Amino acid sequence: AVFFSLLLGWMLSSPAPPPKPVRKVSTGKAGEPTPEEVATGFLGSINIGRYDMAYTLLKPDLRKSLPQKSFEAQMRRWAARPGMVAEIGQRRAHLENVAAGTATVSLYRGPTPQDAWTWQFSKGPEGWRLDRVPGR
Repeated sequence: AVFFSLLLGWMLSSPAPPPKPVRKVSTGKAGEPTPEEVATGFLGSINIGRYDMAYTLLKPDLRKSLPQKSFEAQMRRWAARPGMVAEIGQRRAHLENVAAGTATVSLYRGPTPQDAWTWQFSKGPEGWRLDRVPGR
């Protein structure tokens, strides 16, 4: 009984280990959407059929070369693939790399990178935007 009392006293008096540092990556101004948030917003827009909203998340040069109607038609075909709506809803964005105004985001279907989609982003005056149209 004395041993357990001493052990309990020692456990309660020992300081807790410091928390592990969280890897924070500065991706822009405070309050500005991160690349992961842009990826999540893009997927959410596609999932609810708001292709116009997804189109605004493409980088300006890409929007200039791809008319909105063509983009919307591509996204409708992509989302109409068997099982795609469910898969889009399961994807979670993970920031992989940020360097010199570019970012790489992987979209995992589960907790691991198995079958991940990898998207590239560029930072411009509008914030983070997709470099390419997914599903092409």
